Amino acid sequence: FWRAGRHPDAGPIPGERAPLEVPLPTVSSTKPFFAPDGSRFLYVGYRKERPGIGDLYLASLSDSSISQITEGMDPRGDHPVFSPDGQEVVFARWRSGDDGTRWPDLWVVPTTGGKARLLIEQASGAGFSPDGKWIAYTKHLAGGKPLWISARNELEQHREVVPLGFTPRWSPDGKWIAYTTSNPEGGMGELWVASADLSIRRRLTTEGEQFYGIGWMPDSRSLVFSADRG
Repeated sequence: FWRAGRHPDAGPIPGERAPLEVPLPTVSSTKPFFAPDGSRFLYVGYRKERPGIGDLYLASLSDSSISQITEGMDPRGDHPVFSPDGQEVVFARWRSGDDGTRWPDLWVVPTTGGKARLLIEQASGAGFSPDGKWIAYTKHLAGGKPLWISARNELEQHREVVPLGFTPRWSPDGKWIAYTTSNPEGGMGELWVASADLSIRRRLTTEGEQFYGIGWMPDSRSLVFSADRG
């Protein structure tokens, strides 16, 4: 893990922590995501004895301890995310329908581990508002994949952001929702932002790309993303 903003060959800044190597107990580790307080990070790990089934792990940056918080849940799709208070993790898990179709569902699990519970059916790509009162997600319908937002205490109600959207991420100041039109399961698209009141939409990229993850910088003025232009 490297601090951003300096080339590794430039040497450490006086008083700056050296790069931290955290030994992970998994043969493959993907989709890292920092806790709101920055003291821990979450990732999906695959063990040697179960290479095709992933689980969520939580690693501490203070003492390098690592705990497994799910068992056999196999998160898929977009990055799992912390709730703003850092007490829970929301992730997507796919299931097969009775008619042979496949649907994702959003699940939630305490960061201390334990039994996961279903949060929203036929949904993926959760993103929380900074105050934790709202959750944005992609709703998977037979006729499309709109991006919706719902109050956390009224999940049966929703507002539509756009008819097609994925990977929603609220800005730290709560004013914007970033999203892509690129399906994480495979599909080219662009990067967009919408104002939290849904009155403004702005496209940030113009070339079709396969997006793999987006995140806000702490000042809410720019975004970092991973994408493949093919």
